[in-house]
Amino acid sequence: MFLNAEETHHLKQVLRLSSGDRCFVFDPSGREAVAEILKGSGSGLAELRIHEMRLGASEPGEKDLLERFFFYVALPKKRKFDTIVEKAQELRAAHLQPLVTHRTENRIEGGQSRKVAGRWEKIASEASKQSGALRFTRIELPAKLEAALKKIPMKDKIIIFHPDTSAMIFRDWLKETTACLNMGNGGASPGFSGNYHLFFGPEGGFSPEEIQAFKGRGGIKISLGTTVLKTDTAFLSVLAALRFQFDGDFGN
Repeated sequence: MFLNAEETHHLKQVLRLSSGDRCFVFDPSGREAVAEILKGSGSGLAELRIHEMRLGASEPGEKDLLERFFFYVALPKKRKFDTIVEKAQELRAAHLQPLVTHRTENRIEGGQSRKVAGRWEKIASEASKQSGALRFTRIELPAKLEAALKKIPMKDKIIIFHPDTSAMIFRDWLKETTACLNMGNGGASPGFSGNYHLFFGPEGGFSPEEIQAFKGRGGIKISLGTTVLKTDTAFLSVLAALRFQFDGDFGN
C-alpha cells in the first residue's frame, strides 16, 4: 500500500522513519496493523507492506457505548468549532453534527460547508494520531436544527442541554442513563432504541420556537447547574463525563 504525500511527509520528516522500519497503520474504522516501510517508489510516496493485524485492534463490530450518543453542537463564533472537533476526536465521540439554530451567528452554508468540513477532517486526523483514538469521529456537514430533528428516529431519545429551573439535573440523568444502558438495548423501555441525541445550543440558548419543536418530539431538558456555560464548554464537559462513565480504560 502507498501513503499519500501528506502522510509520507509525516512518516519521513516528523516520525523520522525510513526503509526497513516498522510502524503502526490504521484506518478510520479503528483497525490497526503492523507495517514495514519499503524502499521509496518513483512517485516519492512511501510504500508499506502489511505484516499483521495488531492484537487487540478495534474491529468495526465492537460496540463502544459512546457510539449510542449523537452530539449536535450549535456553531460558535469564529473557529471555536475547530477545537470542538479536536477534543471530540481525542475523547472518541462517534458522531458530531454542527448545528445552525435561530441564534447561530456563525452560519456556514453552500460551497463553504464542504471546504470547512475538509479542514475539520484534517483536524480530526491529526488529533487521532496524537491521542491514539483510532476510530475517526464522524463529522457531518452543518445542518439546520429543523432538518436535524426530522432525521432522528422516533425510538431514539432527544436530550436538550438548556438552562431551565424545571430541567432534570445532569447528575441524575447520567445515573438513569447508565442504569438503562447497563440493562442492554433500550433498558426497561421496549419502545426505546438505546440511542441518545444530545443538543447544545448557541450563546443565548435555543429560541422559544426551537424549545417547542423539541417538546413536540418528546425532548428532555437537562441542566448543567446554575453556572451559564458557553457552547464549547458545555459540550466538552458532557462528553468527558460520558467517556469517563462508559469507558473502562479511560476510567482506569
